[in-house]
Amino acid sequence: MDDEEDMLEVAVAFLEEMGFTTLHAGNGAIALEVAARNGDIDLLVTDVIMPGGMNGMELAQEFRKINPKAKVIYTSGFPANALAERSGTAVDGPVLRKPYQRAGFASIVHSTMAGVVLN
Repeated sequence: MDDEEDMLEVAVAFLEEMGFTTLHAGNGAIALEVAARNGDIDLLVTDVIMPGGMNGMELAQEFRKINPKAKVIYTSGFPANALAERSGTAVDGPVLRKPYQRAGFASIVHSTMAGVVLN
């Protein structure tokens, strides 16, 4: 889930190259509708800061009500120290920095799906 179409396209392409089936949305409300319609989803990749009133942490919280076992990866173009200030809350999972690089994207997805915590 990303409001930036270019970033959404890159994430979808990388995930599909890795063998994942993807569903995508441009905002939190649509992402929740997609999740509700599609049952078990293993992974949510979401931008932290989004327009429209729902940030990535709020989306993840609502998403986990639908898919409690799902893993979450957050994405952001903001530095870590500015992220909490801009989003209004601390991120509760791994953060992938934008712009995405294929190797870093694959690494964080594999480690998150395996339950490995990266520092």
